[in-house]
This record gives sequence, structure tokens and C-alpha cells, in this order.
Amino acid sequence: MDDYNRFKKLLEYFIAHYKYVKSEDINIKGYKEYILPHIIKGDFVATGIGWKHKPISTMIAGLNCYKNLPGTEILLTCRKNQFGNMGPKTCYMQIAETTPAINIMLVGKGLDVNELKLSLYNWQTDKTWNDIAFYKINDLGLYDNNTDITAKLRELFDKYVKLYKNQVMNNKNQQAKDKLKTLHDLLEHKKNIILQGAPGTGKTYTTASIAVLMCNKKFVDYSDHGKVMEEYERLRQEGQISFCTFHQSMDYEDFVEGLKPEINENNMVQYKVEDGIFKDIVDKAMYNLIDSHKTESEQINDIKTRTLFEKYCTYLESKLVESDSVELYPQSKMRIRNINRIKNGSAYSIQLAKDDNSPTQGLTIDVVERDYQKFKDGEIKSYEDVKPTYSSKSVYHGNAIYYFELYKKLKDFEKTAPLQTINEKISPKNYVLIIDEINRGNVSRIFGELITLLECDKRTGGNHKICAILPYSKREFSVPMNLYVIGTMNTTDRSTGTIDYAVRRRFAFVTLESNIDTIAEWYDNRENSTDETVISTKNAAIALFNEINGVSKDDVNSFIYQHKAADFEFEDLMIGHSYFMAKDMNALKLKMSYEVIPLIKEYIKDGILKSNSNDEQYFRHWMNAECNGANQDCFQ
Repeated sequence: MDDYNRFKKLLEYFIAHYKYVKSEDINIKGYKEYILPHIIKGDFVATGIGWKHKPISTMIAGLNCYKNLPGTEILLTCRKNQFGNMGPKTCYMQIAETTPAINIMLVGKGLDVNELKLSLYNWQTDKTWNDIAFYKINDLGLYDNNTDITAKLRELFDKYVKLYKNQVMNNKNQQAKDKLKTLHDLLEHKKNIILQGAPGTGKTYTTASIAVLMCNKKFVDYSDHGKVMEEYERLRQEGQISFCTFHQSMDYEDFVEGLKPEINENNMVQYKVEDGIFKDIVDKAMYNLIDSHKTESEQINDIKTRTLFEKYCTYLESKLVESDSVELYPQSKMRIRNINRIKNGSAYSIQLAKDDNSPTQGLTIDVVERDYQKFKDGEIKSYEDVKPTYSSKSVYHGNAIYYFELYKKLKDFEKTAPLQTINEKISPKNYVLIIDEINRGNVSRIFGELITLLECDKRTGGNHKICAILPYSKREFSVPMNLYVIGTMNTTDRSTGTIDYAVRRRFAFVTLESNIDTIAEWYDNRENSTDETVISTKNAAIALFNEINGVSKDDVNSFIYQHKAADFEFEDLMIGHSYFMAKDMNALKLKMSYEVIPLIKEYIKDGILKSNSNDEQYFRHWMNAECNGANQDCFQ
């Protein structure tokens, strides 16, 4: 029997049950098929609530299994109200364990019920009914012998299933979000956290969800990691999330800023300051922090200026196709050499040079946004009014004379290229930098003097703001409050560097442990979770997890407990749950043979685990996804 026919018979039983207990009329439709068999057996229950009084649930047990509603149960409620009457409001079918409850109810008076309604009942809040749809019983094709299912019955069942799946997904999403709440709250408070733990405990996996939660409060699909990664990638492309992996050759010049050689059009080597991933995302966060706190009119002027600057750069690009350089203004030998698209929050940078062999100097959008409106308002009357953006002995900006001439060019250009009115407002955003394997690099060398700036109170917006002057660009640098840093650290990898105390106290450390419940949830959430292949793989995976890691931390029979070296924490040695998540038994065997066993052998080789005489016996069984058998509790 398919889902539609099973659902049809359940509705027939439901209506017949109500009408019979209301009238005890043996001539009602469905009496012979649904009511009489239970009367003959002597187990018919006139009233009762399915989830409390099992006899009613027992009556519909044969009609209670649906391919489209896996892992749930239909409950039948048929009871008298407080006045002793059996009425439509006291009789309903309900999908168990959803909030709000999903019900199908009778509509009508007495025996004159001619409609069913699909309704939601939120018993946790206002306890009101929310009617979704109404269906006339005659349109549902009930109590006929026609095997064709009516369109209305299909529609009712499909809506029923959709509501259930949405409720289940909402519950799963909320549960997944709740698990992230502690990490989210800690990150908001501390600004910098490190997720540490053994391999396979989901450290890198978890960073994506935390980053999305920090950057987009409206996102809800946390139980679907595919959707999490889609949103993660969108935020990454928009510049709110950056990801990097530390390694032993990484240094300050890669992470913050450094001088990078390039060959100019004359085949000469020249050096320019290039931003690293940290400075890049700090600048983006700082721009947003400053811009979002400006008035609406200030924001609109900035957006207009940025658009004007970009249009002017596009115009200059077309000119540079025709010539090697473009004169900025006649009185100076300074010429525009090229237009660079840069990553520090600006769309373009105009690069100038005195001659073919001299290094270029950059005119960037941040200064233009700050000063162009002031120039138009008459506040900047000469190049000496263009102030520096960093603390130095200079009275005015090093390129002030060129910015001043650029403003004059922009003002002339604006007359020939009028801009449309812009009413866009910049909203505050959070930015997240993820540093995977943070302990594989020399953190003190990579961050340099900027490690102090990570502290919450020393950031821009904190009560003890500290700024540093960057060594190459000579720019004033501070870390804004809307930037969050998430690191991951493998606690079993002793071949890498350790985190010193100066770095450690700027981060909050969270240990992610290997969790058997995560394995069970992963298998249960698969679309084909009821297939024998999935069930057998799940059982084998859980059994192997128990034998290797133990059914508890005090399980003296577990492989890890018996092999643990004295100076290692048990949580750091447990094999992570991700190693036990496999699509089928063959994949599980491959994981055991080529991931778990080699990892354990490496632990033994490095002295993290001790070796025992029967290790090979364990390994032979694990390669076949079987328990060794020495631990009798592994299948519990």
C-alpha cells in the first residue's frame, strides 16, 4: 500500500471512529471495515488520547507507516470535552513531536461533519489554532472502492508532509544553532577563540557555522551543512569571511604587509607594499565600522565619491591603453603610471611615478572619501589642508599635493559624468578571520607587534585603544571591534610549535571532543537512513567507536585507555567522530584501513600511545570494520 492509500484509510478510520462513538450507529460508512473487527476482538476504545492511551494507537498501527514521514508517528485523539460531549474539537489526528502540533480536525456539528481542516496548534505560546487549509470530505474520495486517489487527497497529504518536514527541519536547525550558542557568545565576548582537539572532532567543520552565525543573523539552515557552506562562500566572496592556514614558512610579510617585487613595463624590478590577509580583512572591517556610524548624508556622499572615483579610474584606464602614462597636472612631472585594483577595501588605487625608473606612489580611495566633499565645500583650499592619516612628524600627507590636484580633476570630471542619486545606507557588519592549524606557524613572528591589538579593550571602540605604525606603509593600524578571529589547533600534533603565553592569553580555548552522538545523528539524518545498508554501517561504526574510544571516559577496556601514555589527556587521544562517518560498509573499511589505523600507528611511533602485543589483532579486525572482540561492551 502506498502512502496515499494508507493515508486515505487512516482518514476513513478517523471519521468512522468519531461518528460511531457519537451515535453507535452500525450503518455509518466504515463501520464494518474499521470498527467491527475491534468490537469482535473486544479491544475497541471509545475515547482516549493516542499518546497516553496506547489502545487507540494500537488500532491505527497498521496504517501508521509512511515513506514520506520517516521516524514519526500519527496519533489519534478521540476524547470527551469538559462537558462530556464528543465534538470535532476534541477529535483530531496529530503528527507526534512537532512544535507547533500538526493536526487534521473534523469540521461540523454532531454527525454533520462534512469537512476536514489542516491546522497548527502552538501549545507552548498562545495556544491558538492556525488553520492552514479546508477540504470537503466528498472531494477526498473516502469510502469508495476506486483505487485512484483524488487530487484533493493528494494535496492534503502533500501539505501534511510538507508541514511536518518543515517543522522537523526548523527543530533541527534550532538544535544545531543552540549547540553553537556557547561558541558564539564566547567569541562575541573575547573576540578571539581557538577550537582545539584531536583530529576528526570537527574543528574546521565547526568554524564555518560559527562564522556564518557571526556574519548573518538571519540565516537559519544550520542542520544542513551544504547550505551552511553555500552561505559561507557567499560571505567569503563579499569579503566578510577570510580563511588561511598557518604553516612553518609563513611570516609577517605574508600575513600583515610586506614589500613584494614586480617587473614594471620597462622590465625593471620595483617593490610595492602588498597587504596580507590580516590587514586586508582588518581594513574591510574598519571601513564598515567607520562608514556605518556616519550619518545617512555622510554615507551617501561617501558612496557618491567612491562611484565617481571608480568611474574616473575607468576613464584613466582607457587613456592608459593609448599611452604609457597620463599626466596628472601640467606643473608637475608626476604622471599616472597605472590603475590597480586592490584588496584593502578600495576598488582602485591610482599609481603615480616621477619617471620610468622611480617607484610608484598610490592615491587610494580612503583618503579621497575622507576629503573630497571637504574640498568641494571649501574646507580644503590647498594641499596643506590634506592631513596625514597616520601619526608622524609630517604636517600634511606625503602625497598631499597630488591628492589636491586629483580633487580638482575629479570636480571637473564630475561635471561631464553626472552620477545618479544614491540612497543606499551602509549597515554594520561583522567580519571573521579563520586561521586553520594556528599552531603550525610561529604565531608571535606572524602577528608581530599586532598581537596586542587583538585584545578586546585595545581595539578601536574599546576603552584602551592602541594603534601601531606599520613598518612598510607607515600607516596607523588598529583592529576594529567588528572583527573576530577563530583559530583551530590539533592538540595531538607535537611536531608543531606551541602557543606561547603572550598569544594564549589573547584567545579563549575551547576543546571539541569526539562524540558518539554526532555519529548517530549523521547516519539518522541521511535520506536513506532506514535502509539496511545504512543501519548496518551505523551499527558497525558505533561499535568500532566504542571499542577504540570506550563507551565512557572511564572504560578501562577501550583501546585508547589501555594504550594511553601518562602525560596525555584522554580527550586529546580519542579518535574523532568524523572518521566513523561513511556512506557504506566498504567506505567504513577504507576509513579504518587508511585513516584510523595509520593515525593510531603514528601515535604509537611518536610515543603518544603505548604499543601492546595484541595490536595487530585489533588492526586486522578493524580493517574489516569489525570489533576485535576483546571488549565485550563495544556493541552496546
